[in-house]
Amino acid sequence: MKNFSTVILADSFEGQQSNMDSLPQFLHEIDGRKLIEWQLEALKQIGIKKINIVVGYQREAVFQILEKYSKLFDLTILYNNEFYNRGNSFSLYLGTKNIRENTLVIDGNYLLGPKVLNNFLEELDKDCILVRKGDLKEAESTKVLVDNTNFVSEMISKRLLSLFELKNLQFVGVFSGGLKISLSTMQEFKNFSEQYVKEEKNIKKNLEDLLSDFCLNHKFTYQMAQCEIFKLANQEKIF
Repeated sequence: MKNFSTVILADSFEGQQSNMDSLPQFLHEIDGRKLIEWQLEALKQIGIKKINIVVGYQREAVFQILEKYSKLFDLTILYNNEFYNRGNSFSLYLGTKNIRENTLVIDGNYLLGPKVLNNFLEELDKDCILVRKGDLKEAESTKVLVDNTNFVSEMISKRLLSLFELKNLQFVGVFSGGLKISLSTMQEFKNFSEQYVKEEKNIKKNLEDLLSDFCLNHKFTYQMAQCEIFKLANQEKIF
């Protein structure tokens, strides 16, 4: 795909804080391959060439995988050396700060299959968040809420919705690890991200927190994914 870049956030420290042998989710195996390998294969299938990949925790294991793909992609490796102390909003900033074209961002803890990606990337000039069906009772999932114009208003994780939110906004699903930023929005997004990660109150914030704040003054649509979403933490697989 011409004039299009992809950012993969593969620096998560969440795995060490779970009961999954301290492996980050993107290094767990699905049918004999690491999750991140499946993601790279899906990107290859749809013709993606440019990839910025942000690494941090377990970076050596990621390097071994990337060696297999070095001739298939135009790979740029970016280092988040603060993964112990920061949320992955900082990785999002690192991954996008030098991009000047339409951009796909993938949270490395999800696997987005080629059909989902092809559908998601049909309209390159549209700012959009990938969503799947979900339950309001999923406290750990990132819930996506839209306003009365059907644009994303908030993304809420790690808690249930308030009565005010339930009354004034519409729940459309949960975030599924994909974000599309158009060229026309990218410079504003980079400026916002740079200021966001400088503020001490945002040190532990994640991608969805930064994006939720950005959506306060920018119109993002959402797209419902129908298949091929895999999120290891929830042992969820939709194919």
